[in-house]
Amino acid sequence: MKRITFIFLLLMLSRLSFSQVTDQKAKTLYESGIQKLKEGKFQESVNDFTAAIAIQPDYQEALLGRTEANDKLGNNFQSMEDLDKLTKLNPKNTDYFFRKAKLKSKIGLDDEALLDYSQLIMVDPKHFQALYERGILYNLIGMYEESFTDFKKCSEIKPTAEILYTLGVLSYRLGRDSEAVNYFTKSITFDSQNKNYFIYRAKGNNRLGNYNQAMADVKIAMKLAPEDGEVYFILGMTYQYLRDFTNALAALDKAITIKKDEFDFYFFRASIRTNLGSLQSAIEDYDQSSKLIPDKMDVYLNRGNLYMKLNNFDKAEADYTKYLELNPGNFSLYQKRAEANIGRSKFREAVNDLNTLIEIRSSSAQAHYLRGVAKLNLNEKEEACKDLTKAIELGSSQASELIKANCN
Repeated sequence: MKRITFIFLLLMLSRLSFSQVTDQKAKTLYESGIQKLKEGKFQESVNDFTAAIAIQPDYQEALLGRTEANDKLGNNFQSMEDLDKLTKLNPKNTDYFFRKAKLKSKIGLDDEALLDYSQLIMVDPKHFQALYERGILYNLIGMYEESFTDFKKCSEIKPTAEILYTLGVLSYRLGRDSEAVNYFTKSITFDSQNKNYFIYRAKGNNRLGNYNQAMADVKIAMKLAPEDGEVYFILGMTYQYLRDFTNALAALDKAITIKKDEFDFYFFRASIRTNLGSLQSAIEDYDQSSKLIPDKMDVYLNRGNLYMKLNNFDKAEADYTKYLELNPGNFSLYQKRAEANIGRSKFREAVNDLNTLIEIRSSSAQAHYLRGVAKLNLNEKEEACKDLTKAIELGSSQASELIKANCN
């Protein structure tokens, strides 16, 4: 019995030893594949690695080599297959999981990449690169809180200017402005020559109402990047917060001189010109904004409002209609379009919009008042008087004169 047990153990050990030893022919093919990979002969390299794997299917080094060669050839899915095999052969090898997650992210399989990074991080909670890459993916898909958590862990492992800056940007996006300013300040202690750190700290300080601190940061950014349009854009924003519209306009003029195709520059300059009373110039900026980004609904709202001030009711109605095409759920725009249609003497169209609005907001005094005005112009006196009376009940002070003149 003892002899039989001894022979069985010896046989098992010999098999184990054999499985751990690389077949010499497979090793020779592997080494040839490595050499060809170094020489840039990627397809020949793949062929050698494939031959080695055919001899020894669990040859991890050859599988990894073929992954790299296929990556050079752009054969992403072949690389993925080999990485899947590698993670099954060695599920605790974090390098394999990292490579697979990185490749999945590269080819747009972000959800699967997140799962792989998460599995890797479960094995190694302090894997800096995995935390960093997962943080980037979370940021790209708008999961800012999760991204912040990953970058926070990165900062605890290896704080760098870039990591601290990223934490500041994420805090800013999450509306935690004081925290954002603190992170930007920390990033500046690591690198005081990066204009982005000062620009973002200025943005944070502007939102906190610390306009003088923001201006100081912008001035530093201007010295670091004197021909950067974004610096002048932030300068203009800061001047506007300080109610200095003249200097704000000069800053935006400079920004647009430097960079002529930036939507935000024209959109913001339109706001400044509106504050300065230059309504036609503001409309021209909105015209340019709509050319750069045709589906930005706020352009049509703001430009429509300016056309209303200029009594250009046809163009105001066209802009409000375009806005409603982009955002039909904003029912207050039905009132604005009704006002434009009343200005155009398109009273039936105005009534239709006000009917839609009153169905949703029956307590709107202004909507009832405007519908009363439109119906009076359509000679629907009885219905008009009902609306005007309702408008007074709801608190309107405009309807009284019309009721005296038309409803007695």
